[in-house]
Amino acid sequence: MYYRDAQVAVLIYDVTKKESYESLKRWVEELKENGPPNLMLAVVGNKIDLDPVVDTEAASSYAKSLGALVKLTSAKVDKGISELFDDLSEEIYKREVAADEERERLKL
Repeated sequence: MYYRDAQVAVLIYDVTKKESYESLKRWVEELKENGPPNLMLAVVGNKIDLDPVVDTEAASSYAKSLGALVKLTSAKVDKGISELFDDLSEEIYKREVAADEERERLKL
């Protein structure tokens, strides 16, 4: 996995496969150990057009405990995809503005 200098990691799991959700947790640990500092995480449950096996409330709680953006999507029926990228873009912008303001504050 390549993540040097990344600003965001989008971790997608299949809501119809519990093992997909479990492997997501291993990727989170990998990113915590080796990823860049202040990496924004987005945890995305995909295939919501199908019957879920993964408890979406538990997955949402886990993602929130990481400080991650939480989204449910269906690539097949194009549900939640645009919103995911809109929200990611907005959050990246907010972080950049805050970082710029902090740099300016430190110059004074």
